[in-house]
Amino acid sequence: MGLLWNGGTEFGIPDLLHQSASVFTLGGVTVQRGTILAIGVMVPLVILLNWFINKTSPGRAMRATAQDPEAARLMGINVDHSISLAFMVGGMLAGAAGLVYALYETNIWYFQGFEAGLVAFTAAVMGGIGNIRGAVLGGLIIGCIQQLSDYRIGPQWTEAVVFGYLILVMVLRPRGLLGEETREAG
Repeated sequence: MGLLWNGGTEFGIPDLLHQSASVFTLGGVTVQRGTILAIGVMVPLVILLNWFINKTSPGRAMRATAQDPEAARLMGINVDHSISLAFMVGGMLAGAAGLVYALYETNIWYFQGFEAGLVAFTAAVMGGIGNIRGAVLGGLIIGCIQQLSDYRIGPQWTEAVVFGYLILVMVLRPRGLLGEETREAG
């Protein structure tokens, strides 16, 4: 709230990781510490989330609640608890992403999460709503598109290029890249 009162200026975070330092070069691509941090945090979290959602009882309850809350309630699932748990897990993942983002970028502005939220939503739609692996694939594709667009076309066109690819994916695969055919209720 203090940033809003003070005019919404950016503030810097110390570069604790020296993230721009090169660790190694692979095929002409320089890999930096920040990239290793992002991948090193993302991969275990995705594996853990996938295990939680698919293999544990609360994860299955969350999936059942998402698919059909009334049927889940009739099967004895506490729907309110499942929804609360989904928000808690989402908040924890958002906190982890925010921490990695802050360490990676080092310049923080209170409204930066809005753009990240749009990109995350776009990744989820591109990969297939409700599909964790699809959302990760969509995020990786969007990241590659952003980098190519920034350096080949120009950063002012990056968002248009990303949404152009989203439209192309939605025209060719309306359920997303890894979306599945679902049964309609009724």
